[in-house]
Amino acid sequence: VLDEVAGRKDLVLDKAIVGPLDLLLSAAEMREHGVQTFHFLTEAIVRSESTQMMFLVRSTRVQLIDWIAAQILQDAAAGKDRTYTVIFVPKRTEQCMARLTSANIRASVRIVDCPIHFFPFDRDLLSTEVPGVFADYHVSGDVAGAFSTA
Repeated sequence: VLDEVAGRKDLVLDKAIVGPLDLLLSAAEMREHGVQTFHFLTEAIVRSESTQMMFLVRSTRVQLIDWIAAQILQDAAAGKDRTYTVIFVPKRTEQCMARLTSANIRASVRIVDCPIHFFPFDRDLLSTEVPGVFADYHVSGDVAGAFSTA
């Protein structure tokens, strides 16, 4: 996925994905694929001179789209010419796409799905890393989380 954007880039990460991502890829390997600097996605605006910025976020955390929008709108107000890519793990959702559209930045970003559904903990142990799926299923009766594991 990092090679989808050629050249040097900044990678802005959803804090919830850092732990599982570390099981798949080291920082050195990400640098080999052009990642110049890493940032955590927060309400604070990322200060960078890079011409490319990639956001790697969980599609279950729709509120993060507002922080991405704030970054893009702030950069536009500052006159920065930057390419943006939003990578959704495991895939984009209608809620995320609607939030991008309502923030008026949908046309400014390239959307990529990163279909990582399972994260390896050991040779014989996988995790879906979907927050709240247990409570959703057992308390609310919502079976949607079970479909991602089927």
